[in-house]
Amino acid sequence: MDLYESSFQKAGFTNSLSRVFIRQAFRALGLKRLDQLLDETGSRKGAGFIDFVFGKLGMATNPVFLDDGVFRGDRPLIIVANHPTGLLDGLAIIDVLLKQGKSVKVVVNYLLGEFTPIHEALGDHLIYVNPFDDAAQRQTSYKGFREIIRSLANNEIIVFFPAGDVSRLRGSRLAIADLEWSNVCIKFIRKSGVSVMPVFIDLKNSSFFYLVNTIHTKLGLLFLVREFFSKRNTTVRLVFGRAFKPITGSDYQVMDDMRQRVYQLKTVHHAKKER
Repeated sequence: MDLYESSFQKAGFTNSLSRVFIRQAFRALGLKRLDQLLDETGSRKGAGFIDFVFGKLGMATNPVFLDDGVFRGDRPLIIVANHPTGLLDGLAIIDVLLKQGKSVKVVVNYLLGEFTPIHEALGDHLIYVNPFDDAAQRQTSYKGFREIIRSLANNEIIVFFPAGDVSRLRGSRLAIADLEWSNVCIKFIRKSGVSVMPVFIDLKNSSFFYLVNTIHTKLGLLFLVREFFSKRNTTVRLVFGRAFKPITGSDYQVMDDMRQRVYQLKTVHHAKKER
């Protein structure tokens, strides 16, 4: 499991005892199930891969749109979305956009690209960047940034999860919400001048997951695959807001405005469903 080995190294689990624990955790958390699932997907790619995984696990998407005509025609667009659960978030948003006939790429952690089965299946829809302060991997981000610019120039849709990590319990009320958003996407919004669409993904992880994260946030990484499989027979509701031009202001003000627009969609209960 190259993805997880690399992830835990970056998270700080580097000594021998930690690595033994990680290997045992892989077995205990049923990562063999993930290997088996990926083996069964065979050479399927893109929409075929997602359809197979969703069909195998009884998953589906239920998108609602506040602007029914937003995906008509070819124009570039940047989507910013909350990141409630992990892998399923990206699969769901790619699934919806491909079914709308759009060309879509999601900006993800470069470690996902080291996980060969995922890269082979979804690489055409992923752009890899390095969120860590790692000079050796900085070139990965430069390459990813250039690909974002090219994709927008080609009228593609770029999806950012600005939190860069899954949601946690936040604040005195212990509400489930994203961590602080990174301002990385701001440079592309300013440079390209394209419109931004907020998307709210109506999902959450288990109470056990949030409890583990109150003990130590790094421990939560161990349970993300388990959380994915726990969503068997789940229909993912995604609310696509109206595209807008960002406000004028500092990076912080722009990011705060976009974040508020995403979470305001949480209260949308009735909208036009998928065409």
